Amino acid sequence: ELTIVAPLSPGKPRLAAVEHGQKPARSAPVATLPKAEPLRDPIDGIPSQAEIVPKPVQQIRSEKPVKDINTPGPTAAATPPAAIDKQMREVAPSEGAEISFRKGVAQIQEGRANKAELEFRDALKQDPSHAGALQALLNLLLASGRNNDAEQLLRTALESDSHQPRLGMILARLEVERGEVPGAINTLVGVLPYVQSDSEFYAFLAALLQREGRHKEAVEYYRAALRTVPGNGVWTMGLGISLRASNQGAEAREAFTRAADSGQLSPELQQFVERQLRELSLQKKK
Repeated sequence: ELTIVAPLSPGKPRLAAVEHGQKPARSAPVATLPKAEPLRDPIDGIPSQAEIVPKPVQQIRSEKPVKDINTPGPTAAATPPAAIDKQMREVAPSEGAEISFRKGVAQIQEGRANKAELEFRDALKQDPSHAGALQALLNLLLASGRNNDAEQLLRTALESDSHQPRLGMILARLEVERGEVPGAINTLVGVLPYVQSDSEFYAFLAALLQREGRHKEAVEYYRAALRTVPGNGVWTMGLGISLRASNQGAEAREAFTRAADSGQLSPELQQFVERQLRELSLQKKK
């Protein structure tokens, strides 16, 4: 069975990272959901890989125009050799990375994935901040099932520039798929300061906190997500689960009621929410 947890409080909640391998004590009863494909369905608020992986390489456009160093301009004949040498040196690293990126895209279009990978890696070697090369290489690795290599690529990118929450989400997703939920939480916490009102990010973090029994924190992050998308039935259900696990019965009833009325739940989840409401009503009468 799948355990669900809730978000942190309004604003940009604070969160302490989990030590690797540690599991927090579960002080509150944890509500559970019916069995489901844990990482293929957004039933627990965790986005699928397709939702957060960058667009295919064929759709990635170059970031900037690049000079063709092989085609002289109108005044090239009169340009002294020293000036030409200086111009060629100025091509690196950003324009050199762009040239390699374009070559990689051409290799992809011709079906040469291995050669394309070499070009994308060369582009990143010249300019680690080249977003197009990073996205293209990441797509190649994920499409071929090389998740370990994809994780390494993402870690390197985040070490170079942590202001990339969406890359953090992809890395966290890969960590969850191999059962490393505490590590995924730490990854999301690492990029949390650079998140700007991203409801999917907050809901993702809330769902992972819920899995670890950290319901009070999960409640706050579900609330943060729902401030932007108040009608999301699944997130509202997640909020209700963590509120109930935190012994906040009245607030849990309200959340479950809103989830049931959203019209967005599958029949299985609708039954689950209605059962929660019945149990909470019985508890209230006692």
